[in-house]
Amino acid sequence: MAREENTARQLNEIRNQGDAAGGIRPDGSPYLELLSYRGGGGSGGPVNAQSSGVEKLEIMKEMWWRSGSCGKVANKFRGAKTGQTYFARIPCRKWWCETCGARKGEINRKRAQAVKQKIGVKLETATLREIVLTLPEDLVPYFETRKALNSLIRMSAKVMKKHFQDLPGITSLHLFDSKGKGKYRPHTHSVIFDRIRARAKLPLEELAAIREDWRFALQGFVRRPVEKVVVHVSYTRKMEKKHHMIGYVTRPVPGAMDLAALKYNIDLLGFCMVDMQGFSFIRYFNKGKCFEIKDPTAADAVRDMAGAAGEPLIFVLHGQMTMTEFYMRYRPKDYDELTSGFYRIHAP
Repeated sequence: MAREENTARQLNEIRNQGDAAGGIRPDGSPYLELLSYRGGGGSGGPVNAQSSGVEKLEIMKEMWWRSGSCGKVANKFRGAKTGQTYFARIPCRKWWCETCGARKGEINRKRAQAVKQKIGVKLETATLREIVLTLPEDLVPYFETRKALNSLIRMSAKVMKKHFQDLPGITSLHLFDSKGKGKYRPHTHSVIFDRIRARAKLPLEELAAIREDWRFALQGFVRRPVEKVVVHVSYTRKMEKKHHMIGYVTRPVPGAMDLAALKYNIDLLGFCMVDMQGFSFIRYFNKGKCFEIKDPTAADAVRDMAGAAGEPLIFVLHGQMTMTEFYMRYRPKDYDELTSGFYRIHAP
């Protein structure tokens, strides 16, 4: 117990370090150093090349410290038309970040926004139906690679398209059990956008057909009998609950809430951080076709900022500064905040 308390204290100290030394990127990575010393799965031994991969661990260290500057650094831009100066606070957009990876954090907000734009349906005139397709416990080992998880979300979307052919919807992959944080249990959430006056509650025979199609899809993938699967269905017509449903389905899982449970499982942490990097966790379907919704990149962020600025933006090399330096140099009267974290400096 004393050892666990000591470890927890060290982790909290590390997590709160930030850029206290004044630099953008600290020299070491004590959080992952501590994890690697404890060993994967809570074994207590050091990580070695056979068990976890030294190269992957080094990548994880670099990624961890890059996210450590989240929201603490600003990039400088020039307006292509006006020559005005702009600064943009940089979010890391990493799932393990307590700011970006939290419920209603940067990732969640951007995903939910993208879904509402891609679907093209007015929420006021829609009934939303959520369908959760789960995996039996004994099938989880079949879905421990990026390729298998891609197949899982594609199979799920195919089942949804079959039963809701003329309706738009999304399918989102969650890697962890919502009840047991850090317990690896891949499953999918689908939201179907139906007409407001549509019959919201699915007939029992249709629910049974969805369950059977999901069982059959899994059976074809694992190539052995699958006897029973569990499918959950819910619906809403209330606006507040519609936003809640979309926000819940599009939240990052893994997310910041899963980090504490993953801290002793270096192999699973590495899989989520490195192997699944760039994976499209959300797919949307409309008129029989299925598309990916990718998490926004730096280029997407610059396009959004250019829209807010009303002119193209040119990145200024070596113009980066910490937000501490920014607030020391500029007062609120010196800039306009065009969008959250995006500032236009008043001309001198």
